[in-house]
Amino acid sequence: MSTYDSHSNFRDCVDAQMRGCARIAIRDLRVCLKKSQLV
Repeated sequence: MSTYDSHSNFRDCVDAQMRGCARIAIRDLRVCLKKSQLV
């Protein structure tokens, strides 16, 4: 039960971060893609 609760809380946290920092997340994603291409 605790595993389910922690999982749902994790999802809620991720969803909140995605909604609150969508622009930053997109920018960071592009930076990560560029870095992965350099590797």
